[in-house]
Amino acid sequence: MDSAPAEKRKFPRIPGQCTVLYRFENHSTWLMGTLLDLSASGLGMLCQTAMLDHTLFDFQVSACDTKMIPEITGQAKVIRCAASDNNQFMISAKLVRVVPAKRK
Repeated sequence: MDSAPAEKRKFPRIPGQCTVLYRFENHSTWLMGTLLDLSASGLGMLCQTAMLDHTLFDFQVSACDTKMIPEITGQAKVIRCAASDNNQFMISAKLVRVVPAKRK
């Protein structure tokens, strides 16, 4: 018997592990995290910065090795921040604005 739960999300998550740069509004310094998944409406990432709910941040996602997630930039709003291993934080964020990478 398959015990995996059925996907109930309207926009399923695409798993991928790639670099994501992020910075807070009105800050010029980019910080580095790891993208865990992406959907049409949100992203999950692991980083070393705790974030308050509703915090807006800019992000730049590098294309993942699997080619399932392209290079994108935009702005997101924190929905949830949870402590993880190794002094890191798991961030769930809603996409506010997305700018696809320019095609070469």
